[in-house]
Amino acid sequence: MAIVSNARSTIWHDTTTNNKGKMIEDFKANKQLNIINDDSPTRTFQSTRGESYIDLTIVNNQMLPDVTGWENAEVESASEHNILKFIINPEADKFNEGHTPEPKYITKEKQHTEFYNNLFDAISKNFQIDTTGGSTEDMDEELHTRLTGHNNIRRFIGKFDDTVQETCRATCTPLRAPTKKN
Repeated sequence: MAIVSNARSTIWHDTTTNNKGKMIEDFKANKQLNIINDDSPTRTFQSTRGESYIDLTIVNNQMLPDVTGWENAEVESASEHNILKFIINPEADKFNEGHTPEPKYITKEKQHTEFYNNLFDAISKNFQIDTTGGSTEDMDEELHTRLTGHNNIRRFIGKFDDTVQETCRATCTPLRAPTKKN
């Protein structure tokens, strides 16, 4: 989805983060969404009041490998917002055919710290990232750098998904579908 968020965040390459930006950051993390905006030298919004990166292109994990060629087009438009362009692979729906969804888990409040610590350690181990003195933001930036430079994005996302699933199995409570009574 492409949105005019009116939200600023350093995560999508703006110079500052405002309250709306923090809300979208949290929403993005909770819903496992990805912002695919590249760090463009041209802001997505430009007016006499200023410039910012408030226009976002957001995809879920399944769609991430199938969206390519994101571009902040520097062409005239009838708006103060630039035209954002990207390509969606026409074969994208074929990936989901016959795909069995992964089990779902619930993390109880008392499990949050343990889950995040285990996930941080698992990502560090599985992706061989030195986390000595690092923060989650440093790890996120390193993963982003590796993802954008990886020659097989689908394999990279699969490895990341496996890491999350492994951490969920070790830390979280499986969310079971309600059973039918006969």
